[in-house]
Amino acid sequence: MNSVFILNERDFKTIYNDMLNQFQKCELKTYDFFLKLLNFTNYKIELFKINNQNIGYVSYYLSDFIWIDYLAVFKNFQSKGFGTQILHCLFNKYKNLNGAYFEVELEDEKKINTQKRMQFYKQKIKCIDTNIKYFMPNNFELFEMKLLYKPLNLKSLDNQIILNNIEEIFNVLYSNIINVDKIFDKIKHHLLK
Repeated sequence: MNSVFILNERDFKTIYNDMLNQFQKCELKTYDFFLKLLNFTNYKIELFKINNQNIGYVSYYLSDFIWIDYLAVFKNFQSKGFGTQILHCLFNKYKNLNGAYFEVELEDEKKINTQKRMQFYKQKIKCIDTNIKYFMPNNFELFEMKLLYKPLNLKSLDNQIILNNIEEIFNVLYSNIINVDKIFDKIKHHLLK
């Protein structure tokens, strides 16, 4: 499996069209904001291929940790282990960083995909739950999610590290959200009480 970095709008269109089908509207950044992020050196979008076929993609922010923004496998290649392979390629590439964060939709017994997704992150990727009350910033509603962590070099986190990392992410990945400061304060309040 090889990957290419998406560097321009023309290359990003295919990925964004897939995102529109695979992610809830409240989880998705606007097309224009993605284009702005592509100009930011710490934000990456990688398209993964096998034999010149597009398999899936991942977008992420780099600091002393990785924040996975979006991960998806194209429909024809789902449930074949490619999501795991993509993440392992990423973990290997950035093995000197502390770890990786994932915002994951809460499990809902009425939605089997939410259960499969959580099982994927916890069992296949070996993520741990940060055990904080986390809300993903968006302009639609207060959207609670699980914040999971995959240790690489930093095996355990304390609440202050988590809070500092969230604050850094909110200042970059969610800087276009109107009430991002209020959402951060709500997370901080739950985390530090």
